[in-house]
Amino acid sequence: MLKKLFVTILICSLSFFLFANQIDNSSKREAIKALNAFEKLWKEKLIKKIKEDSKGIKAIHYCADNILRLTKEFSSKYKNITIRRTSLKYRDPEDAPDKRDRQVLMAFDKMVKMRKKPEIRIIKTKREYRIYKPLIITEPICLKCHGTKKRLHPEINRVLDKKYPNDKAINFKYKNVRGAIVATIKREEK
Repeated sequence: MLKKLFVTILICSLSFFLFANQIDNSSKREAIKALNAFEKLWKEKLIKKIKEDSKGIKAIHYCADNILRLTKEFSSKYKNITIRRTSLKYRDPEDAPDKRDRQVLMAFDKMVKMRKKPEIRIIKTKREYRIYKPLIITEPICLKCHGTKKRLHPEINRVLDKKYPNDKAINFKYKNVRGAIVATIKREEK
């Protein structure tokens, strides 16, 4: 009798453990889909603005006026996932990295310096999963707003000085790590 009870408890515990991991894996897949969808949406909007004005002035105005709102609106579509952006060289203080973000971003930088492509990285903490998708400057057009200050169009410099007086998101080069999009999933209490 005691042996049957032990086996039953063991099977139930194992089933719960496996089921909990399936939920986590499902959430991770959903978060990665959300990261990809957000990146696509964001890039499409920027490319549209750049096509309207090849100097990048409309794009910088669009980004300065809308990117935080766009990020929050997109994130609000998900029940258990929060989307945000972060960077070692951030433009908006809301995008400043915390300790974990810095570790991941520095690892992405190190990979690029070793001529390796950084991949999505998943960090598990006691309270959450963080899924980081690296943002690499893969298009020279990105440097219209993130290149060296001397090479930026004067109007772009004016917008940056006005909207982001403590801007750090400049002096990037082609193939540099610009930052990451992060999906955070709260872990269920067990």
